[in-house]
Amino acid sequence: MRFVQFLALAIWIGTGIALSATAGPLKAGVARVDITPPLGLTMYGYGGRKAGATGVRDPLMARVLVLEAGETRIAMVGLDLGEPPAPAWVKRLRENASKSSGISYVLVTATHTHSGPDIRPAFPAATPRAMSGTASRSSIRRCRAGG
Repeated sequence: MRFVQFLALAIWIGTGIALSATAGPLKAGVARVDITPPLGLTMYGYGGRKAGATGVRDPLMARVLVLEAGETRIAMVGLDLGEPPAPAWVKRLRENASKSSGISYVLVTATHTHSGPDIRPAFPAATPRAMSGTASRSSIRRCRAGG
């Protein structure tokens, strides 16, 4: 919970958005989607590791918090990855979130797990199902429903 509170504060301060009383009530929605890749992919970290993933102990998740005040929507995306995706991928995510859900700002973070796929030097060209807007749309529906 502290992680979510920190992200909300960072977005609010980082974007310079003042959520005034005239903006309407603050609404929030959350979603979580499994982004566990298929077995066999090279894993992040531990340079001596030669083989790809051979099993799944815990699923890797994408978590999204969407805050809405008036016409402004902010999405905070936390990915169970070793590092954030490449800038071009984040740009595409931001564009898709804006078009599909009216989200004005998107912050993307990674948990820095060494149990996830190696996404360097760039995130794969294909957009994972979890990041194609499913989690964002789910969060927006929860916002509209009042939490």
